[in-house]
Amino acid sequence: SIYGFNSPEWSISSLATIHVGAKICGIYPTDTNDNIIWKTNHSVATVALMESSTKARWHFKQSAEMPALKAVVAWDRSTELETSSSNAEAVTLHSWEQFMSLGTQISSNPLSQRLDVLKPGHCAALVY
Repeated sequence: SIYGFNSPEWSISSLATIHVGAKICGIYPTDTNDNIIWKTNHSVATVALMESSTKARWHFKQSAEMPALKAVVAWDRSTELETSSSNAEAVTLHSWEQFMSLGTQISSNPLSQRLDVLKPGHCAALVY
């Protein structure tokens, strides 16, 4: 799921989501907390990308209600998220820089395999 206003990070997040064969799920400022939890669960989101550390921390704290969630990322460059942390649900909270650095630790083979199975007509985004 992606929660934030248009920015380079939003664009990178959406394109990366599509390129790994996942679906974009937009979360909007008008969504209630219950809407956010429902959208995250319905879309089976494993990563939540948030524009602010405040939104990221809320998602992180509510992760017990979102069982598929594995990581929450804040792209606001906040000093509040200097280190990654995990909770009882094994969800990891990352700053944008920490999350982006994870990509340097894997080969391009898994991405190539995912790109090979993408076909025209496959769902790329869920719009609620």
